[in-house]
Amino acid sequence: MRIASSSDYTTHIYSNDEGTSFVCADHDRGFNFDSDLNVAGSVYDSSDSTLKDIVSDTTLTVEQIANAPAVNFTWKKDADKENKKELVGTLAQYWQVVLPQVVGEGKDGKLNMQYGNAAMVSSIVTAKEVVALKERIAELERKLNELTSNQ
Repeated sequence: MRIASSSDYTTHIYSNDEGTSFVCADHDRGFNFDSDLNVAGSVYDSSDSTLKDIVSDTTLTVEQIANAPAVNFTWKKDADKENKKELVGTLAQYWQVVLPQVVGEGKDGKLNMQYGNAAMVSSIVTAKEVVALKERIAELERKLNELTSNQ
């Protein structure tokens, strides 16, 4: 493997072990791989509250999460491959409407997503709804117990 960086901050990563080569985009767009990326360790995003100016809470709803498309798919670029890999995912066009902060556009005009951020926010919104429903159920059970004990 060879890693090289030039003065314009473009980074190229080449791996010839299996005949595969990767070229990464400039520093403004991060790393782009036209293949799988396998990480043996963990990948971390900066998330410290001291680094953020909080603008507002998200307006994403449980209903929007429930309506999100969950699809099985293969990549069109792999159409001629004999053993196409079936994947699972969602569609960026939907998320661009309901949570545009997790959708970006590549240099080719195609949409991409921050799957981790979409999943985290969706989980938090869903958990808050579950907690609110549990509290409502407990309140209704208390009222029902009061009514039945007074009879």
